[in-house]
Order: sequence, then C-alpha cells, then structure tokens
Amino acid sequence: GQNCAGLNLFLAEIRAFLDAHEGRSTLVPFVGELRRLVDEWQTATLEISLRAKSDAEELGAAAVDYLFYSGYITLAYFWVRSIEAATRESFAGTSRFRDEKLALARFYFDRILPRTQQHLATIRAGAASLMQAPDSLFEAA
Repeated sequence: GQNCAGLNLFLAEIRAFLDAHEGRSTLVPFVGELRRLVDEWQTATLEISLRAKSDAEELGAAAVDYLFYSGYITLAYFWVRSIEAATRESFAGTSRFRDEKLALARFYFDRILPRTQQHLATIRAGAASLMQAPDSLFEAA
C-alpha cells in the first residue's frame, strides 16, 4: 500500500540490478538467493500490514525483528553490488582483492544471511504471545 511505497521503490531497484546482472557467472551464487529474499521481504511486509489492520500491536511486535531482517537483506544487496564492481573487466584492483571480496561475500551469504529466517519466523509468530504475557513479568523484583 501507500505505507510501503518507499520499500517498493527500493525492492524495484534491487530487482532491476539483479535483472541486469544475473548472467554474470561470478554473481550467479548470489543473485538467486537475493531475489528469493526480496520476494520474501515484500510478502512479509504485506503480511504485517494486513495483520496490523485488525490488531495495531502487530506493528510493535514485529518491529525489532523486521528491522534486523530488512538490514540483513539490504546488506546482502550491497555485497552483491560490491562483487559486481570488483569483478568488472574495468576494475583496477588486484585479483587478490577481488578474491577476498568474493570470499567475504560467500561467508556473509552462507553464515550471516540465514539469520533472516529466524527473524522472519519471529515476525510471523505475531503479537499474541507477546501481548498475553502479564505486565508483572516485566516489573523489577
């Protein structure tokens, strides 16, 4: 909806970048995963928005995990952009720099980016269990 206009522009930017570079062999291991996450991000945002229409607590309950989730995907996009730049024929850097950049991106995609799934599961759990906890659980002893 209207509230997601900025996100939709950003997701369109990412998709356009992926479309323009998906044939690059050095990017193949990253493009498919990032495309999947972009689609998932859009779906998750819509799910939160729909749930919030009937329960305003859904926004607050999802907020922290949604920010982490979004941040991990955004960083993945910038990793792919940096790999694309480092593997251009016109790149003036060393092959060592390029190889190290690729190794770090692979590490990020394999070891850090999967954290999105934990955050997504928490987002999708909804506000009910959080809001049902009695206030006394949060009071100082």
